Amino acid sequence: MLPTIVLITAQLFLTDAMDAARNPGERRQRTGARRAAPTQDHELRIFKIMHGDCMELTAALQQVMRHGSITPHPSSNSIIIAAPEKDLKAVTTLIQQLDNPIESAKYEKDLTVVPTTHRQADALASLLPSIFGSKGIFGEKEMKIATDRGRSSIILSGPRESVSKAQSVIKLLDTPVAMVNLEFIFFRARLHVGGPAPEIPDDLRDVADGLKRFGRIEFLGRLSTVAVEEEEFKVGGKIANFITADTRGRLLSGSKEGTIKLVFEAEMNVQRQRPALKDSEANTVRRPPTSSQFLIETTVVTQRGDYVVLGSAPNGWESGESAILVLHARS
Repeated sequence: MLPTIVLITAQLFLTDAMDAARNPGERRQRTGARRAAPTQDHELRIFKIMHGDCMELTAALQQVMRHGSITPHPSSNSIIIAAPEKDLKAVTTLIQQLDNPIESAKYEKDLTVVPTTHRQADALASLLPSIFGSKGIFGEKEMKIATDRGRSSIILSGPRESVSKAQSVIKLLDTPVAMVNLEFIFFRARLHVGGPAPEIPDDLRDVADGLKRFGRIEFLGRLSTVAVEEEEFKVGGKIANFITADTRGRLLSGSKEGTIKLVFEAEMNVQRQRPALKDSEANTVRRPPTSSQFLIETTVVTQRGDYVVLGSAPNGWESGESAILVLHARS
């Protein structure tokens, strides 16, 4: 039954061509102007599409075909073309190039749900447009991206080959979230000060030895936190009874090999009591405490287990005093 349908369609084309040749004016008057009506110099050919979709291929061919007519036949997945011999040869070659498993995959639509294991679906989905653009990476077929938060999944809809590429990118990006134990260690350095060296914790003695060029090193205290990749962290507290410290930032990345990257700022406020004075009547006059601030803002790339001296600066303390902040990314 299928060949009969195709032959009937072909016969209609031939009838139109003969009518137009016999009486063109009558034909236009009876049917209206048919832009693609074949004439006697047109050849008729029926192409059976083996791998692709006749509707999709027809849309592509219409962009390049200048003369003649092209009609898809979905029930047989065929294309019927009536065109001059020269144009027909060119279209035949184009169909042969497009109608193969690799090229046809570009025209096939696919709907795929990709579950995410380690990362948030929204975060991964937001990266895809910057990789693929607003349209698929093959041809001009648009790929749609949506998320299912409840099931932590990304929904991809579009050309099969583009969807397959997007799946590969998602799997590549869906890696375990990095976590790093961070320690912010505060020291005070004092130049030209004698006397016994202050007690230093055992795990920080090597660090203190490396800082001796700043003067006699005194350990003030430390703050610790666990930083999770792409999440904000904040930790603060009081150290050495007269210092309030706060650190905040974000862990940008952390590899299995140990390299980490983070951006943060650390602030240390120092409140120091000044000695009382005697007035003219020998009365004791208390003076308000002095206040000073130590602030660092920076981006650090380091290795797990390393100690990094982030900065030292005069802190408004006595002459020759300075504050030092050391970052320790625990292994």
